[in-house]
Amino acid sequence: MTIAFVFPGQGSQYVGMGEDLWEKFSEIRDIFELASEICDRDMAKLCFEGPMEELTQTVNLQPALTAVDIAVFTCLKNYKILPQVVAGHSLGEYPALYAAGILGLEDTFKVVKKRAELMQEAAEKNPGGMLAIVKLDIEQVKEILSDYREGEAELANYNSPAQIVISGKPEVLNEIAQRVKEKKGRGIPLRVSGAWHSSFIRDAQEKFREFLEEIKFNSPQRQVFFNVTSLPETDPQRIKALMWKQLCAPVLWCEEVKNMHGKGVNVFVEAGPKQVLKNLIEKTLPESSFKAFAVEKELEIKRLRGGVKVELP
Repeated sequence: MTIAFVFPGQGSQYVGMGEDLWEKFSEIRDIFELASEICDRDMAKLCFEGPMEELTQTVNLQPALTAVDIAVFTCLKNYKILPQVVAGHSLGEYPALYAAGILGLEDTFKVVKKRAELMQEAAEKNPGGMLAIVKLDIEQVKEILSDYREGEAELANYNSPAQIVISGKPEVLNEIAQRVKEKKGRGIPLRVSGAWHSSFIRDAQEKFREFLEEIKFNSPQRQVFFNVTSLPETDPQRIKALMWKQLCAPVLWCEEVKNMHGKGVNVFVEAGPKQVLKNLIEKTLPESSFKAFAVEKELEIKRLRGGVKVELP
């Protein structure tokens, strides 16, 4: 049995996330306290009380969600449930880097804070939106996108065989939504503050690359798969390059899941709020070839311990 922990990114948040573990474990409170200190925001108050409008601001959400994902990982580890493989969706790659020992806890929050600030700054300078497309496959979406230039509409997330997200100018996204409808698909505008994973935030990518030069990346202690290539990487400098490239590159989550499964992963554990990634995995892989779980609260972690039915290290 090969277990992968997968960490969710923006879109999985809700007011109250992480509170169960925070109330029960002093180690979890320490994680939130460190995040609050580095980001100069009360992370516990933000996660548990909101309001949602404040929580979903990019500069608040990225460190807040990272704290929750890392809290869940820490509790899993304390229950002796450990993965051989880790991965994350977009922002979720940072808790994955922490879980693999590539970044220390303090550096993880420093990097996420900087990433969030640069992304928000770039989005304000070059506004755009995002459109989720369902019921069309990747080739149909690429065919539509071939009629548009970079800076008009671009592939942002390949989430599952039938869920693809694009970034672009609002008027172009409206036009594409109509074309999608004509092809019997559906375009759903996303409530986001920027055109993520696209050339719209190119300014952020260059500044982030410079910032990461000062951050120490260690060799991974367990296998990590990455959004930009959908493949594993072990070299710290190449991993660092993948992390700054990720800002403007599409998240190849569907291919990443298939590659993890192809390398023997047959248990996926989503460590964080909600179950967005669990649902995507279930839509991507053949039934009965894997098990998928989503955990956030202590009771769910205890149940998982029995559910995987294996003596874990």
